[in-house]
Amino acid sequence: MKGCINSINPMAMDCGPGIRVLVDIEKKEDGIELTPNEMVDRIRKFRPYFGPENGGVTFTGKDLNEYIEFVIETCHICHKAGITTCIETEGLLTCDISRLLHDLDLVLLNINSIPMYNYNNYDIDTLMNISKFIDEININKKEVWVRQEINDKNSNEKYIEELKRYLNRIDNIGNIELIPNGVDSDTINKLKELL
Repeated sequence: MKGCINSINPMAMDCGPGIRVLVDIEKKEDGIELTPNEMVDRIRKFRPYFGPENGGVTFTGKDLNEYIEFVIETCHICHKAGITTCIETEGLLTCDISRLLHDLDLVLLNINSIPMYNYNNYDIDTLMNISKFIDEININKKEVWVRQEINDKNSNEKYIEELKRYLNRIDNIGNIELIPNGVDSDTINKLKELL
């Protein structure tokens, strides 16, 4: 079993706690293919930089679903080696979620638009996948860090109130980050206060 790796950023700081190895999984012609053991060997080289803040490895990328068995096995090996694991996702994974979560320490959940606020952007299967993913996170008692992009369409009190209601479904939120996209810092600070 191999995963197709688009890039490896060994000193990432915006994808979970501490300094992390960010592994971008995407099937590309110039990507490299690694087995789980080969991937862990590369991650181990950067372990001295993880520091006291639980640095580790975060998996991301548009082809996570296609290589999910690679991610599951790599996380299993990392977990046994004491390396903390994280996955960045929108919750649209179609695998056996409980197997994936078993050796994950953290879920970095990207929310582009909450379903209740903009449900026309989602079909029923997508909504069910996201709902199932959140249910499995709660059942497995996994910590979640939430990232919400804030732009001119959702930089308002109404959206933040809907977001708060939506996030009440998630039991173990450790951090919420509002990411500005064309929105000034004053607006972001006001919205943070509402959260």
